[in-house]
Amino acid sequence: MKKALLLLCILSLTLAGCGAPLISLTADETQRIVSYASYIVLKHSPKAPKGITDAQVAETGDAQEETSQTAQELTSETGDAVNRTDSTETAQNNTDSGQTAESATTDTQTENTVSGAVEEVIDLSGCVISYDGAEATQDYTEGTYFSMTPDEGNQYIILKYTISNNTTSGITVDVMDQRVSFSATIGGSPADALSTVLPRDLANVNEVIKAGESIQAQIIFEVPEGTEASAENVKASVTR
Repeated sequence: MKKALLLLCILSLTLAGCGAPLISLTADETQRIVSYASYIVLKHSPKAPKGITDAQVAETGDAQEETSQTAQELTSETGDAVNRTDSTETAQNNTDSGQTAESATTDTQTENTVSGAVEEVIDLSGCVISYDGAEATQDYTEGTYFSMTPDEGNQYIILKYTISNNTTSGITVDVMDQRVSFSATIGGSPADALSTVLPRDLANVNEVIKAGESIQAQIIFEVPEGTEASAENVKASVTR
């Protein structure tokens, strides 16, 4: 700053002379002296930018940069919001589709499910089935190759049936393919039949019954010991 002031003083003395008349400067010359003096002053200022800076242009540039950055942020946020909305809608659509498919499957299964008395639901292809009564037992044995015992405190109740072919030709009875399940109300309590691999288990019947002949079949339940096996106390049903 001191050097700048000294320079201005020297220029003043030089131009003024020692009592000589002042030198007249043109507007262009005056502008050059002012610009050079300004350069000298700014040159020795540590905070001043190099050269002559247009403050208004710099502010406009900063504003444009800030506006551009804000626009990018808004675009990014808008894109994220759209993506979240699309994801939410997709998930909702998938959920609705899954519920619709599950509901349709359930309705179909319900429509195809048939429940009722054993003799009414099972398709015997022309044969007839009759209920022969129930038997309570502490164990079950079939021939010399199979036996089973119930859990402690329980017993078996065996429902016995006869399937008869009263026609003049053989009939194939395939209960196994009908995928039936048996249940019963025994002594006022519900019970599900045991699943076995026994050929005489009614659910496993799959054979040809000759004309005029019949076969025996059964359903086995495990119930609390002491449960009565009378006809009045047992009511069986089947679902397929």
